[in-house]
Amino acid sequence: MPRAGPGPVRSSPGGWRTVTARSWFARRARAWNSTQPPANRCCGPPPHLAPHSRASVAEALASVTPELTRPTARRPPIRTLRAALYGHAFNPHRRNATLDRATASALAWLERASLLIQDLHDPRVIRRALDALALRLDGHPAAPNTITRKHAVLHNALAYAAEIGLLPRNPLDQVSWKAPAANAAVNPLTVASPAQVHAILTEVSKIRPELTAFFACLYYAALRPEEAVALRSRDLVLPARVGQADPHPRLPPHRISLDHHRQHA
Repeated sequence: MPRAGPGPVRSSPGGWRTVTARSWFARRARAWNSTQPPANRCCGPPPHLAPHSRASVAEALASVTPELTRPTARRPPIRTLRAALYGHAFNPHRRNATLDRATASALAWLERASLLIQDLHDPRVIRRALDALALRLDGHPAAPNTITRKHAVLHNALAYAAEIGLLPRNPLDQVSWKAPAANAAVNPLTVASPAQVHAILTEVSKIRPELTAFFACLYYAALRPEEAVALRSRDLVLPARVGQADPHPRLPPHRISLDHHRQHA
């Protein structure tokens, strides 16, 4: 346990990082320590994962871990719990960092309150975890792709626990659960108007003219940033000069016509 007293706390060899109980949190914390043998690295990220993918796995596990706990007194705020998990327990680069009091208290609470692995057989427990990954911190539904990504992480973690004998089967396979329907309506106040976009592009052309075409593609052609970056002159069919419409468009489905590209293609 982190030492008591004022000031920051450094996790010690006998502290939360080295618990041996088969609780969900204990196994997750050990999983992110690559020095552990494979049997103790249950549900951690595969060593070959890229840093961005490891961060994505950590975020998903930080979302569900606070819900896989027993109800106890003095539960830390959910934001504090997630920050402690994502920033320390599931972050191998900061595992030996000095902890502030709030983080140390949150990790100590998780150690005490975390459910045992075998408790995950209860469908009510699994539903709590699934409901947690489907919501943002503000209580609004998460984006569908976010829910899908986090669900996959949880499923893989539990599947590996079953594979190494900690669970008889993956409890997610026993639960019929559907993610909450996302609100597809777009608030017009959050979308830039044509006049606003024109003003933005005008300013961009003054500050970083080489990026004007890039940002124009994001708005007018609805391209992803990586798609706009990959565009080349051979992918475009442009009018004779900027501002002149082509009376006979020759736009294959996979190509884009955009006046702004004329300047920088």
